[in-house]
Amino acid sequence: MRTTIQQLSYILILLTIFSSCSKDDEKEIIEENYEMNIKVEYTKWSESYPDEGSKIYIYFNRQMEDFTAMRYDADGVYSSDDKIIRPDQTDIADKNGLAIIDFRDHLNIKFSLMVESRYTGLRAFMYFEKYVFAKEHAFSFFKSNPE
Repeated sequence: MRTTIQQLSYILILLTIFSSCSKDDEKEIIEENYEMNIKVEYTKWSESYPDEGSKIYIYFNRQMEDFTAMRYDADGVYSSDDKIIRPDQTDIADKNGLAIIDFRDHLNIKFSLMVESRYTGLRAFMYFEKYVFAKEHAFSFFKSNPE
C-alpha cells in the first residue's frame, strides 16, 4: 500500500510540474499604442480635401483658460503683456493631411492641442484632461468664400 501511495505522489508531482509548463499559461503580450493620429482637412464646394502642411502645436500642462486674453503671434506662440506660451511639441500634416504624434514619453500629462489650417488659416483647439488613445482625431476647416 505504501508503494502505491508513493507512486501516486510521484505521479501527482510530475503532473504538477508538467502542467505548470503548459503553453496555455503563457501571458499574452499586449502591444500598447501611444500614438495620436490627427487628420486635417478643409471643405471647398462640399468636398473635403487633405490640408497638407497644416501645423499642429502641443502645449503640455496647459488648459484652454491659459490662453484666455492672449494674442496669437505666429508659429504656435501666444503672448500677453506679461506672459508668453510656446508649444512644447510641433508637427506638420503630410500630403494626406495626417500627422502621427507619439505620446509615449508624455503619458498622464494634461495637454492642449492646436491645429492651424494651411488652406484656411483658421485654428482649432482641443484640451485633453486624460488622453484616451483613439484611432483618429479629425479637424475639418470650412472656408466660407472658396476661391
